[in-house]
Amino acid sequence: MNKALYWVWLAQRTTVSNRSIRELLGEVPDAELIYNMDEEQLSLFPYINKTTFRKLMDKDLDEAKIIVEKCAVNNYNIICYADEDYPEALKNIPDFPIVLYHRGLKLPLNELLCIAVVGTRKPSCYGLKCADEIAVELASSGVLVISGMAVGVDAAAHNGAKRICKPTLAVLGSAIDDIYPRKNKFLYEYMLYNGSIISEYPPGAKIYPSNFPERNRIISGLSSGVVVVEAGKRSGSLITANIALEQGKDVFSVPNIVGNENGIGTNNLIREGAKLVTSAIDILDEYRGMYASINEIRKNNEAEYSDEFLKKSFLESFTDLTSLERKVAELCDANPLTADELSLKTDIPMNYILSALTMLEIKGVVISEVGNKFKLKF
Repeated sequence: MNKALYWVWLAQRTTVSNRSIRELLGEVPDAELIYNMDEEQLSLFPYINKTTFRKLMDKDLDEAKIIVEKCAVNNYNIICYADEDYPEALKNIPDFPIVLYHRGLKLPLNELLCIAVVGTRKPSCYGLKCADEIAVELASSGVLVISGMAVGVDAAAHNGAKRICKPTLAVLGSAIDDIYPRKNKFLYEYMLYNGSIISEYPPGAKIYPSNFPERNRIISGLSSGVVVVEAGKRSGSLITANIALEQGKDVFSVPNIVGNENGIGTNNLIREGAKLVTSAIDILDEYRGMYASINEIRKNNEAEYSDEFLKKSFLESFTDLTSLERKVAELCDANPLTADELSLKTDIPMNYILSALTMLEIKGVVISEVGNKFKLKF
């Protein structure tokens, strides 16, 4: 019988916070042996509580069989804790995933310097530029850029590596076959052939809000260091930074303008001891001589940012805009326009334009200037 079947069965019977099964694996590193234990044998391990004991006595393999068959039919890889290609870095965290589902290239994670680049889902143009530039410099130097494929900083980091045709790795908070958010479909497809996608959630699994903070431990666990590019006071990327510290990883932070809400979290990290980053060199200097894969930053890969690139990236970070709001926002750029001018350009009645501008201002997409003119909030 497929060995992965027992690992999938075991993974279905544990949670991120349940460390007793992981402790059991330290003594019995074989899921099939655990599956075949009877009550008397399992009772020899005193740290197994009643709830976990009851789950491990449930020998139903039907759900695991469905998952394994789905993976086989769709060519999804199942990487189990005992497999040779299971990342060594993850074995060193207390809440390691028992099974990883994988698509794309099998990258030599144990040999590469892996750096996570994370941040807010609604970055400023400054944040987008920093994420892209740092990712470009890291990837061009032989570093594997890791992130969570969310909108905003995550997507900018992945796209930085993609822009110079380098591999990048995404850790999903959704099932391995669920492209979330859908707008990152092309990024997902790029990584199928030029990168790597992993998730601890099997094909067909539902998305729960708790998935995303849970996957953050894998992002930091795989990485030698975590770079927080831009983060507000309560940004989820700060969870990743805190987990990284608990895991003994390096934490880097990009400074931001005083008073910018998107920079409160990153500036606080620096105040608390995170290493200040102004370019990838500040990160690479920490690992000189430790990884054969690290090269010098290639100057010809330095990022160039057109106004159109910045505008497109900025607007993509706002996922809750109506079609009208997006249409109005796309007409706004660095040159302020009045509501009258926007109405003439779109042939949309003034009352609709004013309503859209009000919502865009509330959402932080545009700002109003003297003369009732509006422009994007760069």
